[in-house]
Amino acid sequence: MKELLISLIGAAVTGLLGFIGKKLLDFFEEKYDIHIKKETVETCVKAVEQLYHDLQGPEKLERCKTNVIQMLAQKGIEITELELDMFIEAAVAQLNAKRLWGEENGDA
Repeated sequence: MKELLISLIGAAVTGLLGFIGKKLLDFFEEKYDIHIKKETVETCVKAVEQLYHDLQGPEKLERCKTNVIQMLAQKGIEITELELDMFIEAAVAQLNAKRLWGEENGDA
């Protein structure tokens, strides 16, 4: 009876540790994916700004979206339209703030 109880407790602890391990792995994978998405979008926003001076805002946006989706797909990472829009808007705002900061200090 005692051996059965020890086996059951061992199985329960093993199951619990496996569950916790899986949740931690999922959490870190999600954080890694978010980090990669953000960096990829920031890179594409900067590249589109440098490479496509002749394009207007909507065309730059579409070019950026296409490039981000392709780059992330190569890494096996999916991105929703909402995530894409939010990350692009944040990256553009950050880029514009850096430009403004540089101009105010005479660095631009």
